[in-house]
Amino acid sequence: MELRFTSVHIKVHIHGTEDAEKTLGVVSKVLKIPLDLFSHTKTEGHFGNPILIYSANLAKDSAEAFVANMLSELYPLDKSTLREEIWKHIDDRGDLHLRLGKQNMFSGRITLGALDVVWIKIKSHSRGSREELVSAYRSLF
Repeated sequence: MELRFTSVHIKVHIHGTEDAEKTLGVVSKVLKIPLDLFSHTKTEGHFGNPILIYSANLAKDSAEAFVANMLSELYPLDKSTLREEIWKHIDDRGDLHLRLGKQNMFSGRITLGALDVVWIKIKSHSRGSREELVSAYRSLF
């Protein structure tokens, strides 16, 4: 099965204690997404602290290029982890969900993350059984 990506949704939370311009600039540079593709909303955290939620959507060719770049730059140990645990990141629709470490992007690295992350949702046009999708995604890593 060949995977064809139709869209990518990127979301990042920037807290009031962070320099929003600098943080978004780093995310944009490392992930190679033009700044003008990001839009944002404002919200408040549990204790009333401001949070900016930036998001960008990429479609078709831009989505394919993003995935190719991200995979080529992803830290090798994380590629190995994804090969082993890819099934944990695929939802019932066959979309791939990743969390990338925001702080490591300040060092120019793309890594998986658990806290303080950039959320990535990659939608695929490909359909098949869960086993076929797992196999196809695993082959990317």
